[in-house]
Amino acid sequence: MVVTTADCVRASGPTGAFYQNWAFAPGFHDGQTPYGIWPARGLQVTPGWTEAENAAQDVGFAILNPLDGHHLTDVVGDQTPWFRGDPFPEPPSLTVYSFGYLDGQATDDQEAADDQARAIGLGYCSGATTNDGMGEDLRVISCYRGGNTTGGPWFRNFDRDTGRGHLFCVSNWIPADDPYSIRCAPLGQSAKRIYESAQES
Repeated sequence: MVVTTADCVRASGPTGAFYQNWAFAPGFHDGQTPYGIWPARGLQVTPGWTEAENAAQDVGFAILNPLDGHHLTDVVGDQTPWFRGDPFPEPPSLTVYSFGYLDGQATDDQEAADDQARAIGLGYCSGATTNDGMGEDLRVISCYRGGNTTGGPWFRNFDRDTGRGHLFCVSNWIPADDPYSIRCAPLGQSAKRIYESAQES
């Protein structure tokens, strides 16, 4: 199973359709797929996104078929999700690692452009989150990603040595007037219900 944003698996609007021929290529880089291409057998999104495109519930799931007799987690491992309302508390600010792909879009800030030119591909930012202050119940981190960050994971309690942490939320949008500010949709209880149901399927 892959956790991403709802708009990465389904078109927007109450009648939006799920995308066809959806597949995941872990470790994709320069046209290479070192761990194979994993087709999805099912796509799901949270009800809050389907009904109202609630940005705070912009979470989607892709349930993947096995490949050559193996599950995805057998090949690349997995991460433990943390859902709001689960036992350990959610403080006002979290230190997180946010991962995403830079997409080569131009920027008016030359320093950012230089950094971007050196880091096309998968990158990360780390720092403390804040609330977005717009009533959407999103978390925000200061980070430059260009325009292609949607669906990237944010981890709390991340260990750089092992590469493991608790998946806390996924990047869902960057305001046009503030390209250094990434919003994420924390995983809530509606996402947890989908996750648990998919585990049993």
